[in-house]
Amino acid sequence: MTQIKQIAADIQKKRVVNLNFGNSNNPVTLFKLSVFSIFLLLFVSCNALAQSIQTIKTEYQIQPLPFGLSYKIPKQKPKVALVLSGGGARGASQLGVIKALEENNIDVDLIVGTSFGSIVGGLYASGYSTKDLDSILTLEDWVNITSFTEKKRRTDLFVDQKITEDKNILTLRLVGLSPVIPTSISFGQQLTNFLNLTIIQAPIHAKKSFDELLIPFRAVCTDLKTGRAVVLSGGDLSEAMRASSSVSFLLSPIERDTLLLADGGLVANIPVSIAKELGADIIIAVNTTSPLRPLEDLRTPWYLADQVVSIPLKQLEEKQLEMADVVITPPIEHSSSDFTGLDSLVEIGYLETKRSIDKIKNLINTKYSENLAAFSFTIDNLVYTPQAESVFDAMIASYSLKDSIQSSRVIEDLYQTAENNYEFIQLDFFNKDGITTAEVSFQNIPILKKIAFNNKEIHSFVDEAGAFSSLIGKPFNPKTLIEKFISLMREYRSKGLSLIDVTNVQFDAADGTLSFETTSGKIDNIIISGNNKTDPNVIQREIRLRQNQLFDVNLLRTSLTNLNATNLFENTFAYYSDADDIKNLTFRVKEKYSGLIRIGLRGDNERNLQLALDIRDENIFGSATEIGFQFLGGLRNRYLGLEHRSNRVFNTFITYKVKAFYDLIDRFSYSDAPEISPQNWSRLQTGEYREVKYGLSLAVGTQVEKLGNIYVEGRKEKQNISSLSGFGFQTGEFNLVGLRLGSIFDSQDKYPFPKEGILMNVFYETSQKILGGEISYSKIFFSYEAFHTYFKNHTLIPKFVFGFGDETLPISEQFRLGGQNSFFGLKENDLRGKQLFLASLEYRFFLPIKIFFDTYLKVRYDLGAVWQGTSSVKFAELRHGIGATVSFDTPIGPANFSVGKGFYIRNDLLKRPLSFGPYQFYFEIGYPI
Repeated sequence: MTQIKQIAADIQKKRVVNLNFGNSNNPVTLFKLSVFSIFLLLFVSCNALAQSIQTIKTEYQIQPLPFGLSYKIPKQKPKVALVLSGGGARGASQLGVIKALEENNIDVDLIVGTSFGSIVGGLYASGYSTKDLDSILTLEDWVNITSFTEKKRRTDLFVDQKITEDKNILTLRLVGLSPVIPTSISFGQQLTNFLNLTIIQAPIHAKKSFDELLIPFRAVCTDLKTGRAVVLSGGDLSEAMRASSSVSFLLSPIERDTLLLADGGLVANIPVSIAKELGADIIIAVNTTSPLRPLEDLRTPWYLADQVVSIPLKQLEEKQLEMADVVITPPIEHSSSDFTGLDSLVEIGYLETKRSIDKIKNLINTKYSENLAAFSFTIDNLVYTPQAESVFDAMIASYSLKDSIQSSRVIEDLYQTAENNYEFIQLDFFNKDGITTAEVSFQNIPILKKIAFNNKEIHSFVDEAGAFSSLIGKPFNPKTLIEKFISLMREYRSKGLSLIDVTNVQFDAADGTLSFETTSGKIDNIIISGNNKTDPNVIQREIRLRQNQLFDVNLLRTSLTNLNATNLFENTFAYYSDADDIKNLTFRVKEKYSGLIRIGLRGDNERNLQLALDIRDENIFGSATEIGFQFLGGLRNRYLGLEHRSNRVFNTFITYKVKAFYDLIDRFSYSDAPEISPQNWSRLQTGEYREVKYGLSLAVGTQVEKLGNIYVEGRKEKQNISSLSGFGFQTGEFNLVGLRLGSIFDSQDKYPFPKEGILMNVFYETSQKILGGEISYSKIFFSYEAFHTYFKNHTLIPKFVFGFGDETLPISEQFRLGGQNSFFGLKENDLRGKQLFLASLEYRFFLPIKIFFDTYLKVRYDLGAVWQGTSSVKFAELRHGIGATVSFDTPIGPANFSVGKGFYIRNDLLKRPLSFGPYQFYFEIGYPI
């Protein structure tokens, strides 16, 4: 090369000299000079061609990284795609696959996921480590996350909502008076909330495209309108994952633009062909799909129908697997719907992948070598003179020991040498007279000498400077820098600061300064969309986050819970976007039809079959207030009610309820039967009477978070007590104007078999003639019940009830004792009086085996009595009751079958002081009405 440059310089020099000889205006002189110049150029060119030149240079393709960074990979390196199939809970084994690949330094350039595979792949691509994902899969309550029930968590509801939810069996939405047939069993809000929170807590957020994630990612869905596969490459990642995993009939589809997106498994359960279309050279397919059902399962029609649908899908899956380079099928004997024991599935996936590691590495190396060899040439008789660069001297000198070597081998060595050290390396080979010489040129990667960072806000949460100090003095490496950024983001996320991000990353190669900023972590705008009917203020009041305040993921979790608890929306998505440095947090809702009918059913040994109907609009004029009509009861009790209520008034926690009602109930009266034996007693039914109450009531109060409320209620009603048969009661008719000050606290974690929590009801009530009524009375009532569970299956339930009424308390307002859930050994409302005392202790055991449904055994001891006046209160007259219950948690409510016996202690019998009543048998099926 030096020789060629020198010859060219000489030509230029001679040209100048010749141009200055003689008369430049002489045509003959000019002609001779031109001929000489052309001859000289031809001579030089021929001399240069006699020495051939061939060049090898490291060439790269740019791979994008998060935070605006990028890194270079060899141009010839194959693109490796990881394809993750569906399979429900079986997909947990995919994490084991990723662990094994990562452990063996097998880099993945693209992830394509369907259904559960989109969840695993999307979370991994978002910067969650395999350790993080292992915690997510094994510690999160996936049974609850993937539950297909639409029942809300009781702890998320206001008291009145809890009472409503506890009673209904079936809810049908209405448009006008026409029922809306649901398209799925569940709206999947638990899964949606989980994905919303997990993605916003991820170290990396995709602003526009999923290519901005740590690994480019694609989620595969099915468009139910066209039946075609839809590959999602941008937008809200949590929504994309939720859409891809919307199992038909079980989870509702997701609307995005003009698409109606559902489970990608309908058209591409193992999306190998999609990975190929995206340019993958090597495809690793993970098959965690469920096998076809065995013959013994095909005896039921629903399993047979499922098999009919699965057969053509299996044929599609087989064709997809044939296109993959490596197929990993973990040997799983686990149902796709069983989300317990996921840690064992991760291990199965890990072990199965280890068997394929060598094959995967060989495929990658072979493809890489083939790409390098495509433009390879032979280098013969290399003679190399050292250039004072020991790394290259040793490498190139080793080539000179051979008669010939392929350039593909040389370039592969150059890539390895250049990695993390050089921007490029170039070798020029000069061949003259059969001898090859080489010259090397290169450019070092600049050294990182200084880090300059700027916080838009002063964050004292994390030592940002210290986190990057280990990089100083080393060649600038974007991949190492990304690891530091992700580690920094994890620290912020652990403190709930999900929106602090890295931005404006720049590296000045001239002075070796790395500069970057961390964002404020604040929200500039809160955007609400999708609410066609609901007033935006109703949504805004449930959102605990505020503009220009530091974002806290715990406040987002509370906001999503609040919005879900309103029962106004099918789905609520929360996602973060950054447009032109404006940080937006968007809450996108899909409204439910606000009209509905709730249906309940109950049967018991006292009132036989009873029906409950509740028809209401839960979002009048978009205000989140309700108006509804209720019918409850059967042959011996009936309730009709028209009510208007609001759980919150504007942005306050004030609540109110206005109600018009008609309440009828038939009651029996009892008295002690004549004594037959001192050791035995019984109760005799003496008559039956009817209580009728109708009137108006208004209650105003305040919610105490989601634990309870404090209220004042006024009511004006007409009461009529009439005889149906027998005696033992007082009839009459009167107007009553009552005022009640009360409070209800309910923290039971679930119903009807809570494990933890308390239920407390306390009130003071008075009716005075001065208020406009015809009778006066006062009474106080207190009830407390607590639930404590030990060792998961053992629950103790202490209960205490106290009631005190004055002498004027009418029969319709007196306290009652007796029945399956009140006092064993007595019939329902067997005892009636103006003073009440009850203490009981129940032990409940959750059986480890099911008898068709979740099964419980209960034993309860009761101690209590009622009295007609304060002067007659004697604790020596306390009755005792003991009984046992077998309970089943059925879809239509609890089914309880009990036997109980009452007794009391007689002071006049010294030898055998216990006097026993008869056995009482009880049953009830359904929720209380």
